[in-house]
Amino acid sequence: MAIAIRGPSDTEFEGGIYHGRIQLPAEYPFQPPSFIFPALFQPNGRFETQTKICLSISNHHPEHWQPSWSGKFFYFS
Repeated sequence: MAIAIRGPSDTEFEGGIYHGRIQLPAEYPFQPPSFIFPALFQPNGRFETQTKICLSISNHHPEHWQPSWSGKFFYFS
C-alpha cells in the first residue's frame, strides 16, 4: 500500500512530500505492519535506503498493536 507524508511544519522538511509504503505481513491483522520509505536522512545525517520507521503502530512495537485497528488508523496516527 503506497503512502505519502508531508514534512512537518517549522522543520527543514516542511514543504516536502515523502513517499513510502505500508507492508502488511501474512499474519495481518494479528501482526502489525511495517512502514518503509525508499530513502530517508537519519538524525545523524546519514542517508539510508529501504528504511523502516519506528512508530507505536508498527512492527517496531508489536506489544502495542491492536488487531482491531484498520488502515484508516494508520493515516491518522
